[in-house]
Amino acid sequence: MAESLVSMAEAFSRFMPEVTDIASRTMTYSQAHKYKAGIVEGDLTVDKAGLVYTNEMVPAFADAPLGALFVTGSLLAPGATIAEPDIDWSPLLKVKGNVVAKNLCLGGSASEIDGDVTIEDTLFGYYNHGQMRIRGRSRAKLILVSDYELIFDGAVEKTYVASSGGRLNVPVDYGSGRLDLLLVPEVMDETNFLHDGVVLDRLKRGLPILRPDNEIGRLSRLLAGSPRMPRCPRHRLCVARDTRCRGSDGCARPRTKRAQPLPAAGQSALAGQ
Repeated sequence: MAESLVSMAEAFSRFMPEVTDIASRTMTYSQAHKYKAGIVEGDLTVDKAGLVYTNEMVPAFADAPLGALFVTGSLLAPGATIAEPDIDWSPLLKVKGNVVAKNLCLGGSASEIDGDVTIEDTLFGYYNHGQMRIRGRSRAKLILVSDYELIFDGAVEKTYVASSGGRLNVPVDYGSGRLDLLLVPEVMDETNFLHDGVVLDRLKRGLPILRPDNEIGRLSRLLAGSPRMPRCPRHRLCVARDTRCRGSDGCARPRTKRAQPLPAAGQSALAGQ
């Protein structure tokens, strides 16, 4: 594996020449000139277990102003929960090969995987500043989308698909009003409002977010006495690194950009960028 830092323009001309507006695609806008693109030639292997942020996967890029990460081979992290570091903005991820991970949690970039995606547990997309396109085959026990766009170009093998205001091109098994039939009560409030930060926290600690198999699809007698997270009083998402909502002191920043309108059928919200 060889690593290098190059200009954003050089990296995009090599790996994504169809992108004509790099600043918009990477959501760096007027600050685009301050960022570099990291290139990993060959496979990127992550041996760690637990939570690993995308901007921390390559130690050589730890101190770089990383605007995008390009992997010419595959991303192999079978024991890790791979997550993007910031829901408002994270480095774009482009993987030319396959992705293997325990969990893949996406929010904050407009990224692409050209190969197959094999997730042992949960493929999770959250918040409206993100989008992921998977061109190959996708496999996951649970696909969970919360105010996020997932585009599947290849076949999808899954046990469940759940969506809370998500945008995706595969059928949904459990929508917003039925999440309590699938997910543990700790990850939502009494109105089925999904706490994305709590989902991520449980995934990184290896705790289940699915109800026991024999309870899925039916109301449980235990729900009335089960703990549910209170709704955050100011914003919709608690800090993913925290384990509980702390109101105005512990919440993510308010949204600074409006969500893009839904694309027409078969089109991406970022088409042409």
